[in-house]
Amino acid sequence: MQQILVIEDESDNRRLIVDILKSQDYRVISAEDGTSGIQLALEHLPDLIVSDVNMPDMDGFAVLTALRENPITESIPFIFLTALGEMKNVRWGMGLGADDYLIKPFYINDLISAVHIRLEKQARVARGAEEKLNELRRNITHALPHEFRTPLGIVIGMSSLLADDIDPERGEMIQTILSSANRLNQMTEKFWVYVETEIIAASPVSSEALKNNRVESACAIINAVAFEIAQHFNRERDVVLSMSDASLQISDQHLSRIIDEIVHNAFKFSPPGTLVEISAWADENDYHIRVTNEGRGMTPDQIARIGAYMQFEREQYEQKGVGLGLTISRRLAELYGGTLDIESVPNQQLIVDVTLLQAGRAA
Repeated sequence: MQQILVIEDESDNRRLIVDILKSQDYRVISAEDGTSGIQLALEHLPDLIVSDVNMPDMDGFAVLTALRENPITESIPFIFLTALGEMKNVRWGMGLGADDYLIKPFYINDLISAVHIRLEKQARVARGAEEKLNELRRNITHALPHEFRTPLGIVIGMSSLLADDIDPERGEMIQTILSSANRLNQMTEKFWVYVETEIIAASPVSSEALKNNRVESACAIINAVAFEIAQHFNRERDVVLSMSDASLQISDQHLSRIIDEIVHNAFKFSPPGTLVEISAWADENDYHIRVTNEGRGMTPDQIARIGAYMQFEREQYEQKGVGLGLTISRRLAELYGGTLDIESVPNQQLIVDVTLLQAGRAA
């Protein structure tokens, strides 16, 4: 349901406008002055604002100027209500960025029509942006990854064949080439996961479609991914699991990616022989996954600065990769209405808590 903010200082007029718009199945909030109107606009981000011009404290022009100067509210459609004697100022208001105006007293049908036209225009703009976003997503997630994967696949495949047939000295060089190609391939895959995640997050339609995804057994995926990573690090004895099962509102692929990034990070930055503990449990609506490891940990400042391409203490510790793991995990959790939180004691312990919605539960 679309939401409209009405800013009008005269209480009778405000109630009338609110009642008219509610009769058209709009969700309506209202403010009695410009200052509170700006506050409500920032809190609720309505689909449309209808505002009187002549108000005490802050007039409609000042309200519009403030909203247009804020990136969060600058694109919200804005309709002025103005008395006939104020017509000389209407063109100035339109120059400030107003989308339309109505002269008081106005006919009910004129208000309904003006609101409908502005909302429909905004919807067309949104649909056009969505189509362009879909086209960009298709290009990025299909064409470009293919262009990277194809030559990398050839390098990896040919290097593997050559490593078996060349003398030891040259074979070591081939192994170096193969190792670097594999590393580049992993980085490329991780980068495209990050790009795709950000594109989905920017697309309301794509984000809404995620609600149809479902994992039947969270434990099965967590267990499989965790042991595969433990084997990669030759630390099968270091992993400890304690889990109860649940069905989750997330895709198998995305849950696997979240667990892979977090658990891989736990093994990578903890010394062999220390435990990586993975626990999972359900409450009324949510499913909680906790991964704990002993090792470097992170400072509060480092936790606050987690983001794409952010690595910490690279001068002191040799790190491979581009620092996307925790960012990807957090963004994926957020796409499904979940959270990812980190607690740490520097140089001692790191705890990563992921909360996801159980299947069939309301967000």
